[in-house]
Amino acid sequence: MSTLLTIREAEPSDAAQIAQVNYESWRSTYTGILDDAYLEARSLEEQVSLWQETLSTLSPSSKRFVALSGRDVVGYSGGGRNPDTRSPFQTELFGIYVLKAYQGQGLGQQLTRVLAHWLLAQGNGSMCVWVMEKNPYRRFYEKIGGELLDQSRDLDYGGKRLTVVSYGWTQLQSLANL
Repeated sequence: MSTLLTIREAEPSDAAQIAQVNYESWRSTYTGILDDAYLEARSLEEQVSLWQETLSTLSPSSKRFVALSGRDVVGYSGGGRNPDTRSPFQTELFGIYVLKAYQGQGLGQQLTRVLAHWLLAQGNGSMCVWVMEKNPYRRFYEKIGGELLDQSRDLDYGGKRLTVVSYGWTQLQSLANL
């Protein structure tokens, strides 16, 4: 797609479109990794409700951004203070998803860069992200300078235990300069 894309801070009115991106992205990314029943149980209506709540109750230590093609949300990112107080990383990339039709155009890098700028402006200097080990797109984090850390966790996804791994950036400035 060669449409002009813009990135801005997410607003509560974006909830339904963000939910749609999340819904479609999970299906295109995690089919064959997660059980079909688990993916089907994640209804779009439920996602809209979760995103409405998330966007109306954001803490000052977190932010969400959307990528727009015209008025349509085609990707999003979010991050903020790392909930793991024992981690050496001050912040966490909570998630980044881009519709399949818009992947490969640098949009993920742009969403990450905007988030990194915001996190730096809040006085933070490092960030990590947790990603499913079997995620076919996890090399994206390496391409943008993330270092695969010697950390993993097993998480339950609808009764299926999957390993998640972590990538980290000790210098957020490097992400802001992508």
